[in-house]
Amino acid sequence: MPARHDDSPLPTLDALSLTGEPLVLRDGPDALVVHDPAAGRVLHLPKHDAALAAHERRVQILPYLRGHLSAAIPQPQPHSLPSASRGAFESHWLPGSAFAPALISERSEARLAKTLAQFLVELHAYPAQRAQALGAIGPRDWRVMLDGLRRRSTTALRPQLGITRAARLRRWWQAFLDAMGTDGAGDFQPAPTHGNLAPEHLLVDDEARGLEAVLGWNRLAVTDPALDLAAVSEQYGANFAWLVTEAYQQAGGVIDVAFLNRARRHAGILPFLDWDRSRAPGQPASPPETARLLERLLAGPISDPR
Repeated sequence: MPARHDDSPLPTLDALSLTGEPLVLRDGPDALVVHDPAAGRVLHLPKHDAALAAHERRVQILPYLRGHLSAAIPQPQPHSLPSASRGAFESHWLPGSAFAPALISERSEARLAKTLAQFLVELHAYPAQRAQALGAIGPRDWRVMLDGLRRRSTTALRPQLGITRAARLRRWWQAFLDAMGTDGAGDFQPAPTHGNLAPEHLLVDDEARGLEAVLGWNRLAVTDPALDLAAVSEQYGANFAWLVTEAYQQAGGVIDVAFLNRARRHAGILPFLDWDRSRAPGQPASPPETARLLERLLAGPISDPR
């Protein structure tokens, strides 16, 4: 990796001096992501040092994952800047369409489930210790992150929840963290997980019958593989999740009653992770995002994590 200059500014779009007209793909609290069609590349501009450090870790690990995954994944490299800015990255443009739930049909669902399950089996089979050595956060750090998320979310929600619901939320969080154990490994075998299987991160072929590429690796971590299966159900519905679960087993993945129970437990944490992604480190989430989290929690009871 090139030397870091911590006193130099983080990059802006103007600092890239692009010849063509870039297309903004995402302008989030952590990074600006743009498509440079003239060069056939995607540019990633972190907005703060934590996002920069996280992307540098991905630069280290993604090339090693590439040879183990059937789906294409980004291969980011540091982007040479004409100014003194630091921290821009680029990767080749990966074609495909975002995997919207509306694309799931009787004609496509079996093939889509099979290719997504194959990707997850391959990812979860990558050696956990090697993934951590390459920069992925491990079970203990994941638990520390979730403990911080517990404090932030309960503080933000306390005024709206009231005493009874706030106490119930605290008990839920404590039971969830207790189930993970102090080392974050709980009663499961930790594995590399994607952690953010939103539709915009899964690209499918022109006929929407197979997974082509997987983007959005900002939540890559070595933790419970049941987290990824919980995300499939949350994003694409229970019926499709069952197809993925069956295909996951057929592809060699191990799923038992304990795994399914943990997936239900992790389903309760997904709204909090989405809420946390809406804010920059040290900054509060926006009132609309906090209201959305509250709405998701009140739409039904929080799953029992035990």
